[in-house]
Amino acid sequence: DEVGMGKTRIAAALVRSVVAAGGRVAILVPPGLGYQWGSELNDFGVKAAPVLRSLWSFFGAWKEDIEANTKPWFNEDVVLLSHSMANWRLGAETHTWRVALLADLNTQWRRLQTGKELERFDQPSSAFDPWVRRASISIAKAFYTKDESNPLSTLMEDLPHNVFRDPSHYTSESSLRKKLERAVGWGLGPFDLVVIDEAHKSRHEKSGLSRLLDRVIVRSDQARTLGMTATPFELDSSQWTEMLTRIGVDGEAQNKIINVIKDYQTAVKNAQKKLSDPVTRDAFKRAALAFQTALSPYVMRRDKRQDADVQRFVQCTGLSHQEYRRECEIIVDTDDISSDWKQAVCAAEALSFVVRQSDKGNNKRLRLTFGNGHGIASLLDQSTMDEAQDEAQHDGGTDTDAPLPLNDKQDDAVVTTDSNDKRLERAEWWNAVARLPFESEKGHHALLKHPSIQRTVAAIEEICTRGEKVLVFGKFTQPMRALVQLLNARQMLRSLAEGKAWPQERLHQSTEEIAALEVAWSELRKGEELNKEALSR
Repeated sequence: DEVGMGKTRIAAALVRSVVAAGGRVAILVPPGLGYQWGSELNDFGVKAAPVLRSLWSFFGAWKEDIEANTKPWFNEDVVLLSHSMANWRLGAETHTWRVALLADLNTQWRRLQTGKELERFDQPSSAFDPWVRRASISIAKAFYTKDESNPLSTLMEDLPHNVFRDPSHYTSESSLRKKLERAVGWGLGPFDLVVIDEAHKSRHEKSGLSRLLDRVIVRSDQARTLGMTATPFELDSSQWTEMLTRIGVDGEAQNKIINVIKDYQTAVKNAQKKLSDPVTRDAFKRAALAFQTALSPYVMRRDKRQDADVQRFVQCTGLSHQEYRRECEIIVDTDDISSDWKQAVCAAEALSFVVRQSDKGNNKRLRLTFGNGHGIASLLDQSTMDEAQDEAQHDGGTDTDAPLPLNDKQDDAVVTTDSNDKRLERAEWWNAVARLPFESEKGHHALLKHPSIQRTVAAIEEICTRGEKVLVFGKFTQPMRALVQLLNARQMLRSLAEGKAWPQERLHQSTEEIAALEVAWSELRKGEELNKEALSR
């Protein structure tokens, strides 16, 4: 469905229905959407623990004594999991507790099978080992049966104990890593419904979301999967088959529609080349109808033209259905930015002249302008890139979308292709000047003071004061996160100044959020000293 049509609310209603019928639900969400999901579920009377993001938080369910009134994950009706929950970096340097579940679970399973303790647990090597131990006891007791065909019993077969606690044997594609992932899945318990928010993301087999779905999540015999997305798929048959596989459509059913998908893809390409040809248009219509028919058992699609409010807007205004929303360009006035940023703008333009002699793709990345959405923004993106969260932006991106390479060795490779040493030296000098704002400000403060973020904050706040809604789309994670944090910090200070309630118990101590608070305070309370302790009270 298009953005803003209530996908999350529909899914929350479905979750409530499954829970009311005695079922269990796993909801897989992007890292930044846990709060929104919690709020939507709460509106429907569904309680869920905070988003499960890591092994540490997984074992946290067993951090108290096993006899205490703890609630393991497999006893939760609804479990929210981050897409990146299974992104474990396991290797020789990994702490043993991170891989110990498989060994401890096997020990407990064998004890239940034989009625006696075959071996003692190893002595705890870290404060987290007791958590792992209690988790293994809890999981074994919950799912043990004498039936050897029990899936967990099958998982325990042929496990060589001598490598259980050696983290070097748990690399990403090792058999023990896969068994560990499934053991964690049993700690979560079997699910009757799996909801995947932003289901178009990370489709490749080795992605964190794919590992979570294929290796960790345990489904009941009659489980169903719901995928949600507002992002149109590219017209590539492989992407459609990947998505159908992700939601659980079996191979035989997929084979029946794959040729239809390919025919539609071909018809689209032909129509793009010669749309005026009536034969081509008719072929496209037939292929589109066959495509819709083949996918209709699995795909539900709504757009804003079906929304009652949008329909009323069209009737009342006589405008098209798309004109209920406005897109406007936000201009950054160079008179309003600091001298460091002015130097960065000039350096970016100079850099584009230095490398302009070549038309090769890598050099095009260096042709920076301030106003076209790349330029300094590309430099910012690269400087503040989150290697794990923004990994997907490197894959399949076009040359014009790629950020400016800041690594000196990368610059050498780019510039020396068609340039002499003097041009390389000039490019390196201008590159250093362009990075000046990030070096003159400490850490996240530079990012928060980026002219584009500052201007966007002003525009958003002006629109929101009119009671209107703003949708913001960004390319990289950290600049978007900085924008949200600065908006929140500014609104929190306004609410406190006006004596209004703010849904936060105390100041968070993360470096990013403290930086956002300091920048917001300097902007709204100029000349006043920030007292964080007083603010917390």
